[in-house]
Amino acid sequence: MKHVTILSTFVVGFLMITPLEVNAQVIINEIYPNPNTGEDEWVELYNPDTQAIDLLDWKLWDLESSPGIAYDFAQSIMLESHGFFVLSLHNILNNTGDTLLLKNPQDELIDTFGYTSSAKGFSWARNPGNFATLFQASPTKGETNLAPTPTPTPTPTSNQLLPQLSEVMACPDDAAEWVELSNPHGSELTLLGFSLRDSRAKILGFTDEKLQSKEYVAFELRNVLNNGGDTVSLISPSNQVIDSFSYTQCEATLSWVKKGIEWKQTAIITPNSANIYSDLQSSEATNAAAVTQAGENLSAGILGISTNNFTYPLSVLKPKLTYDHPEFPISQNIVFSEPAHLERGALSVIMGSFLLLIPGFVLYATKQQIF
Repeated sequence: MKHVTILSTFVVGFLMITPLEVNAQVIINEIYPNPNTGEDEWVELYNPDTQAIDLLDWKLWDLESSPGIAYDFAQSIMLESHGFFVLSLHNILNNTGDTLLLKNPQDELIDTFGYTSSAKGFSWARNPGNFATLFQASPTKGETNLAPTPTPTPTPTSNQLLPQLSEVMACPDDAAEWVELSNPHGSELTLLGFSLRDSRAKILGFTDEKLQSKEYVAFELRNVLNNGGDTVSLISPSNQVIDSFSYTQCEATLSWVKKGIEWKQTAIITPNSANIYSDLQSSEATNAAAVTQAGENLSAGILGISTNNFTYPLSVLKPKLTYDHPEFPISQNIVFSEPAHLERGALSVIMGSFLLLIPGFVLYATKQQIF
């Protein structure tokens, strides 16, 4: 018992001093795509978590043209709580627009960062007060980003309230692609000047379209999103990325929906209406369990398990139960009626046939003797 106590104490102590990476949330905080002469490009990561995170085996992907690894964290790098890490790149980021993906060792998408233009000597950074918004300003390498002071406007306009990306159907089967926008606000939004962009170019510009309060609207596209991976960005009239979503795979029977600040695949596709997220893994497990249970119940009725006061005989004459629909409900209280004595009846038919043959044999033998 003493050894068990010592071991337990050691394990608890080890867990207390070991940084946990469960649900680790590192963000791409700032990028410098168009450096001055003599400078390198760089990407800044930030850890908003309260615990340190080891970046070993994390990967930074560049999604322009085709997905490729821009940086592979092959060595252990501890990113402290509320700390910054800057990695240098060389001729990786595109001046005309690019998208970066950050993935953990389990190949899970942790963060994305997309931009549509660049200015020499300026960086793109996240607003420290709202990570969902980006701005272009003088770089703050390895330091907290300095959000620009908003320009006051005497009369508020509806465009100060921003629409959001809500759902994306990237690779439909024999149908058009579409991107759904939502208006989470309590007043109407005018989309004049807003646009949608993929990883390379603008794919849709809005003019007189409007979104009513709490409305969801799917906008049709024509063969512009790549099945192997792409980025959809919502661009404001001032050419800022106000919402962005990236993917590296898609299926015709699934769409991508926004769930909080994350994007998930769902089998419940809902264009022009609120998202209904379905957990694919749990749904598959539930369906598999239901099919297994149904199979067990069906086997119980066929393979000689007693139901009521009768047991089907295990013989070639046993009946076979089939269902036209795999989801046919299986009852635990099926009452089987005892069938006719098929074996005994069959035996009677066979014996009767032999008896009918006896006169024929006698007649045949008699004729042989006469001749």
